Amino acid sequence: MQKKNTILNGIPLIEVDGQCSACGCEAEFYKMGRSKYGLKLYRNFHTAYESFMRQKKAAEKGSLSALTKMGSIYTDGKLVQKDLNEAIRWYIKAAESGSSIAQNNLAWILATSKNPEIRDGSKAITWANQAIDNSNRQEASYFGTLAAAYAESGQFSKAIEVQKKAISLIKSNENVESYKSALQSYKEKRPLREDF
Repeated sequence: MQKKNTILNGIPLIEVDGQCSACGCEAEFYKMGRSKYGLKLYRNFHTAYESFMRQKKAAEKGSLSALTKMGSIYTDGKLVQKDLNEAIRWYIKAAESGSSIAQNNLAWILATSKNPEIRDGSKAITWANQAIDNSNRQEASYFGTLAAAYAESGQFSKAIEVQKKAISLIKSNENVESYKSALQSYKEKRPLREDF
């Protein structure tokens, strides 16, 4: 199946070739988010769109989880076209309201984006520290984000120290290699880059 883009009510959406199971239109929906964001996978394009609009309305009313999910939706590009600036806008709203998940995700984008116009090491450090402060200080990923932010800012000795702390907090072996790889990058004075 091939993905194609369309615009429905002013929102650019991702769809695949096929037919909608509800009305037969040529726009069977591909995916809306991933289960880790609490969103369902839909086969019906219209049902997915309605769910997205409910999420957006909840976010506009200030729902912290909905604000964070909107950032994730625009980062991943599963329903709407990927748009990091729009993701950042939603993440900032959630982060300012105290969501440690949004603070961490925002910091990660600001620290690791391949786009130099988006990267901002000092803001990434601020948001990553807030995420750590607003959590139980036991989240390996939050410390990993702070290390990436320090590396983006050229503070490689701090990045190494914080990445070692992140590694010590990992509860399972599944991510150990990516954390060790990041540590090696910092030792080589190379910040991380991610293609969102």
